[in-house]
Amino acid sequence: MNTLNTITILPSTKKEIEIYCNNIKEEILQGNESPLKILKQLKAFELVIKELLKDNELKDCFVNEAYKFKKGQFEFSECKFQVKNSPAKWNYSNCNDSKYNQLVNKLNLAKEELKAREKFLQNIKDVYEDESTGEIINPPLKMQSEIISVTLK
Repeated sequence: MNTLNTITILPSTKKEIEIYCNNIKEEILQGNESPLKILKQLKAFELVIKELLKDNELKDCFVNEAYKFKKGQFEFSECKFQVKNSPAKWNYSNCNDSKYNQLVNKLNLAKEELKAREKFLQNIKDVYEDESTGEIINPPLKMQSEIISVTLK
């Protein structure tokens, strides 16, 4: 079996994806397959997609193929493609700007102070009165749900 067959038989339009996802959901909810088996496969496929999309050789291959059609925007196989520059990333480490460095240090200090304050607030179990300001402080709301962690071997 050709490895690419598994990708090419998957849905490739928004409508097909919607129908496909709804069908999978229904089959799982009806008990047609083990939910944990499907979760494992979804997690595995998520990692496959991430690996393929971050591969630099494949990125170059995709861009080179797109250039064969047209620079800029074009349609191919019922899909719009556009070759464009990624957003710029700036590196300020070589600027030797004392004002910039000072601001970065202030920001890092503020982040540390914020983390410390959040830790303090997390330890409040009931309404707390700040004696120095008279301010009444409520404990933060802890928002949490159950999840399943999936680690592939």
